Amino acid sequence: MRLPTDTELRAAARGRDDLHDGQPSQRKLSANYELIGLVGERTFSRASGLQMDLSPRIGGDKGIDFRTRLGTLDVKTARGVIYLAVEEHKVRARLYVLAKFIEPCEAELVGWAWDSEVLRSPVGLLPRGSIPSHLLPRAMLRPFGALLSALAAAA
Repeated sequence: MRLPTDTELRAAARGRDDLHDGQPSQRKLSANYELIGLVGERTFSRASGLQMDLSPRIGGDKGIDFRTRLGTLDVKTARGVIYLAVEEHKVRARLYVLAKFIEPCEAELVGWAWDSEVLRSPVGLLPRGSIPSHLLPRAMLRPFGALLSALAAAA
C-alpha cells in the first residue's frame, strides 16, 4: 500500500477546499481544515493497512473515511483533543477514531469509540465553534491498539 506524501496531501486538501467552497456542509473550523483531516486519515491508513481514498466528491465523504469488516469508520482529527466531537445529527459511521494533529504534517492516533458511545455523549458547543456536537471526553475513548486488534481479528 502506498501512502500519499505531504505534498500530495496538501494538493488534495487544496482541491477539496476549492471543490467544497460555498457548500452548506463545509465546516472550516480552523486554518488548513482539510489538510488536518487528511493527515489523520493517512496516519490511520498507515496503522491499519487500510487504503485511504483521496477521490474528490462534490458532496464530501458523508462522514465515512474507511469501510472495515467492523463497519464504517470516520477519523476526526484536531489540534486540541479534549473531546471526540461529532456534529449532532451527523453520526453516520459505526466507528470513530480521534487523532491529534502535529505540525507540520503528522498525527497521533488517540483512541476510538463506537457510534452508540458517541450518541450517548452530551451535546455541546466546542469553544471555537457554534455547531452543536456530541462531545465524548478523550478519557472515555477506548485505546487505539484495541481497535487494531479487533480489525485484525475481523480480517
